[in-house]
Amino acid sequence: MISKHIKHHLTEAGKTYFTQIWLPKLKAARAETKGFIDILVGQELSHPAEVTHLTLLFQDQQGYDNWGANPVHIELLAELKPYLTQASEIALFQPESVVNN
Repeated sequence: MISKHIKHHLTEAGKTYFTQIWLPKLKAARAETKGFIDILVGQELSHPAEVTHLTLLFQDQQGYDNWGANPVHIELLAELKPYLTQASEIALFQPESVVNN
């Protein structure tokens, strides 16, 4: 599994856009991208209004590559850019369960 964690610093208008318009588009694109398995959204407990955390889960490297090649991916990035107060922070992880091993 590959996990892509993105910290978005959104304007107030951006938070509304993100929830009401952008996320539904992302969900539709996920359903059409083989190997893109889940979307998680959350806020920091200590500073809930400051950063929106987005985690995208991919089945494997091929699923991650499929998302990178999807033209909707580029469109979504461009649509969100005007609502950012600073550049988004991105980290990739390859988590493994220690419970099921």
